[in-house]
Amino acid sequence: MPNVHLRNTIVGQVATQLETITKANNYSRNVNRVFTTPPNTINTPTPAVVITQGTETSTDYIGSIVERSLLVNLSFVDSYAGDDADGEALEFLADIQTAMGSILSLTVSGTRSSGGAGSISVRIEEDGNSLNFGDPIRGKIYGVASYRIIYRTSAADPGLLP
Repeated sequence: MPNVHLRNTIVGQVATQLETITKANNYSRNVNRVFTTPPNTINTPTPAVVITQGTETSTDYIGSIVERSLLVNLSFVDSYAGDDADGEALEFLADIQTAMGSILSLTVSGTRSSGGAGSISVRIEEDGNSLNFGDPIRGKIYGVASYRIIYRTSAADPGLLP
């Protein structure tokens, strides 16, 4: 399966980073539910972050290397019973941005197309965000932060490092 291993490794590292959002780590809440497969959103246990992978584009880089740009959406939801829903959602968004900001560049290990193991640097850039959009859900705050994950792979097998 092309691109599955390397892409999933990168998304897995993002999920691991989001799991560090805890009060013990000086965030506003404890996020111990990070899903890489979207659950039924109405019944999602809160607080939670759901990672969905969007469009991946690729461009030739150098010779047999392709640069890839993967859009990931980090949807978040939490229970809410206060007066300032947008303020609470903004606080949750800030937690996600802070956690993601600490991995603007990460290193991924894998198998090289030329044989053997290696590692590459992956860039992560925020693409946009929104809060409490659409129809309100009683007792919930929610939003989404979109990120571009930019990395390079082998042109012959996108699951391998260049």
